[in-house]
Amino acid sequence: MSRKFKRNKYIDLLCSLYLLLIVCLCICSCSESEGFVYSNLSTNKISFKAITTEGWINGTSNNSSQDSKTTRSVLQSNENGPLIVKSNLHTPLYLHPVTQIGIHIQNANDKPMTKSGARIIDESTETVVPTRGSPYTSSNMVNSFGVLAYRTPSTATDLSGAAPDFINNQEVSLAGGMWKTGTDYFWPDNGDKLSFFSYSPFGNSNVTVAGASSSGTPSVTYTANTDVPSQPDLMTSNSINQTRSKSSANVGVNMTFSHALTAITFAVGKDMVPGVFKSISIKNAITTATYNLSTNTWNTSSGTSTGNISINLNGTTGVTIDGTSDVALTSGTNTMMMIPQSFASGSTAVIEAVFNNGNGDKTLTASLAGTTWAAGTSIIYKLSTSSVNTMTLGTISYPSSWGGVATPTTSFSTGNEIGLFVVDQNNNIKNSNVKATYNGSSWVLSTGLLFSPQYKYFAYYPYQSGYTSSSVSPSATSSDAFFSSVG
Repeated sequence: MSRKFKRNKYIDLLCSLYLLLIVCLCICSCSESEGFVYSNLSTNKISFKAITTEGWINGTSNNSSQDSKTTRSVLQSNENGPLIVKSNLHTPLYLHPVTQIGIHIQNANDKPMTKSGARIIDESTETVVPTRGSPYTSSNMVNSFGVLAYRTPSTATDLSGAAPDFINNQEVSLAGGMWKTGTDYFWPDNGDKLSFFSYSPFGNSNVTVAGASSSGTPSVTYTANTDVPSQPDLMTSNSINQTRSKSSANVGVNMTFSHALTAITFAVGKDMVPGVFKSISIKNAITTATYNLSTNTWNTSSGTSTGNISINLNGTTGVTIDGTSDVALTSGTNTMMMIPQSFASGSTAVIEAVFNNGNGDKTLTASLAGTTWAAGTSIIYKLSTSSVNTMTLGTISYPSSWGGVATPTTSFSTGNEIGLFVVDQNNNIKNSNVKATYNGSSWVLSTGLLFSPQYKYFAYYPYQSGYTSSSVSPSATSSDAFFSSVG
């Protein structure tokens, strides 16, 4: 009996030692995996300062030292050459892309703001900030942003082999006047460096970020939502190789956010023939691509997909054009937030609009081939009828009941000239005293005429250069009444 007892005692002792060894191995394993990431930490909590800028800083880090160097003016604009619009309106149309630095979206009070809700004006002067960012506050902020942080030794020159496992895609929000993560993180106290990469908005299904298992520089993938009002204004920031001493408590990391997308809106000039615009589409453009948070560049050569983004204007009602003023077809949350890209000469990407001029729906199409969308800019595509000259005149004859005092001409000879006036549906003169010359077989216009089924056309003979808009009566419905004031 005593031998048996001793043998069991030895067995129990060996089992205890074996279990202790397993525990020690587990502890060592965990310590090795997390030792570098979370060892040698101070009591200095990590916090942030969030600032937004108007433009896009290409290929540079958006740290605090950049603020005073950023001299992009939001008031700068330029107009590139117009795009020729194909249509069956018998009227040449041109799409003029006007580019402005900065993302310009108006709120209900006509104040500039980002699509995600951040005001981009100096609250004290009510003016757009042209060079520096305006700090996010509780009244003008994006609700939160996501952050990833890499820890590297003080001797490291880049992030090669590193992963964002110090802070792995955590939400940063404003609490007690300070931007911070929900769980506190602490600065290393051994000289190691932290590199931060942020993006906004956080938790949006159209913006995905690589996780902690991905080594190298981080990236986000953006997919343009087919529901235009749901498209976010993607903003990004980074701050590289940051350190803090124990004495620098509560010194936040400056995160200067810049816009990564291109904001696109559409407008119509007052010279457009009247009608109703029903929809606007961008087709065959890149709608999914990856953005490198370190280099601030888009990869549009691989891992992308193309698609169509469309919006019905004013629901099913459409936007009515009456030819009296410029009209914005899209604005506010209907601004399209698109991936910056260059369209090759053979690109099939197009802008397409459905327009009804009173004579059925017409499709207007403009190729984007050879054009470029730059990040951090707003492009207004303005439709115009510049250089309209395709209206042709058929047979010109007098009515059977002539009200004039002179004997009417029954036929025309080469070189005869007539005058033409065009009046829109609101009794506004669109073309005044345009000369048409007979060449023996057809009439040749001296300048272009606007054509619409809703317009009225008045002609007289012989042509008189002195006739002006004040010489006629635009509200008249007959030629006698229209020219009643002239001899």
